[in-house]
Amino acid sequence: MAGMYMSPPERIMRDTIEWLLALPEEERLRMEQAEAVYFTRKAPAPQRVLAPEAKEPGAVTLNMGSVEAALALCRLGFRPAVLNFAHGYNCGGGFEHAGGSQEEDIFRKSSLFLSLWPHRRADDGPGVLARGMWIGEFDKVLPRKEPFYGHTECGGIYSPHVRAVRDVRRPDRQLLPAEEVSSLPVFAVLTVAAQDVRRDGCFEEDLLVQKARTALHLATVNGHDAVVLGAFGCGYFSNPPDVVATVFDSLLQGEFAGTFPAKVFGVPDRSGANLDAFGSRFPLTTEDELAVILKGVPRCSCSAS
Repeated sequence: MAGMYMSPPERIMRDTIEWLLALPEEERLRMEQAEAVYFTRKAPAPQRVLAPEAKEPGAVTLNMGSVEAALALCRLGFRPAVLNFAHGYNCGGGFEHAGGSQEEDIFRKSSLFLSLWPHRRADDGPGVLARGMWIGEFDKVLPRKEPFYGHTECGGIYSPHVRAVRDVRRPDRQLLPAEEVSSLPVFAVLTVAAQDVRRDGCFEEDLLVQKARTALHLATVNGHDAVVLGAFGCGYFSNPPDVVATVFDSLLQGEFAGTFPAKVFGVPDRSGANLDAFGSRFPLTTEDELAVILKGVPRCSCSAS
């Protein structure tokens, strides 16, 4: 589609996709891995038996995005799983034309597109809702697979092999050299749909508990020693940050106590209700302070997928 105007978010995402599709096949196939779970409120993720008390560092808040927080944990030798505050109907939300949500940010900065986009709804694609027609240009080289969308009420998707593909420490977020891909840190992504309070008209705390349990269950059964959580649904979807922070705190100190030696809430807001809610419950910490807190904490001995 030569000569077609593309907005800055579209250009960034298109460049990311082209970079990913040019990778060696073996690496691409690893990035494409995805596994869905179909939990519901009537059949939720299994509740864990309360773990014995374990001496481990408490959860902290980092004033940064989810990808940046995951990379900070990777640099410290952990194997993190990152919660993606997902749109449960549209794969990636508006990743190919918008850039405002946490999920869209992960798509722009990482390889998550390869894992999730092949599993979009059967009727999702170019020209659907606000999607640009250009996204259809990649259908032949990245064929559709079993649809995982829309999600069940408490369902989720586990992507075990995700790499950051942009230099997040640079203001321009340039793509990293493709020849370095095998040395880039690997983290997992836990894609769970946040409640859309704006659409549904009400917030259900019991549903949040089950969605959060799904995410922590996926991280647990896949052997992760660290999780990157955050203000799950507290942006456009209007979930109350105080309640979200409380629910995660209850699960992490309850049935998931002793499960994750490193627990980080990535909240990139410079100020506001989200940073206040999470920073007051989980101490606001710098990356350097996190390294001190986690010094001597055992790391997972298993290798990344």
